Parts: sequence; C-alpha cells; structure tokens
Amino acid sequence: MSSAVSSFGQSDPDSLGNAGSVTAPGAGSGVTTLAAPPAGVYDVTFAFFLSGTAETALANVRVRKGTTNIVNTLPSITGAAAVVVRCPRVTLDGASALSIQSIAAATAGAVYSGWIIATRVG
Repeated sequence: MSSAVSSFGQSDPDSLGNAGSVTAPGAGSGVTTLAAPPAGVYDVTFAFFLSGTAETALANVRVRKGTTNIVNTLPSITGAAAVVVRCPRVTLDGASALSIQSIAAATAGAVYSGWIIATRVG
C-alpha cells in the first residue's frame, strides 16, 4: 500500500512512499513495493538495509520498475549501514510498480528492509 508522504506534519500530495521488511526472502521476493504510481516523471529514492542474522550474499537486491531493473544490483552492505539510491527523472506509465527485490534466496534469519519515495516532478 502506498501513501502520501508527510514531513513535519505537512502532507506532500506529490510524493508517495512505502516501506517494508521481510525475513529470509526467497529468490525474486519483494522487500517493498510502491504500487503503480500515476503516470508522470518522478524523482525516486530507494533505501535498503540488513539486520538479523549476518547475510552471506551481500549484493543480493535490485531495484525495479515493473519487470525492468533500474539498478541491477545494489552495492554490498556491511554492518548496520543503509544503502540509499536516488534515481532522478524516472518516467512511470501509471501501470508499473516500483520495487526493491531480493535476487537470490537470502540467508536464514537475515532481515531485509527498505523504503521507496517517489516525488512527482513532471
């Protein structure tokens, strides 16, 4: 489910966001999805981080627009750091979702978490 993003008590109707978390996702599983924002051009920011059991496949997530990779593999993650990727000027067709997905099956007990914010710019 996506929702308008709010900051300091003010809603921003041009921004949509969603967050999610999954333990030990299987190959190709969604960490979080922003379901089909309205057609337009967006500035999209994705964040991803790991917790729980140490993950052995550190470069195991991709960012997608529908079935197309926007980012083939996010950089390796070590420790408690998050990886944040900004994709300016992403054209959406109104039918394609934005998502963060695992590539291969995760290590048992590894927790994958992420969020997506899309701000309409055109």
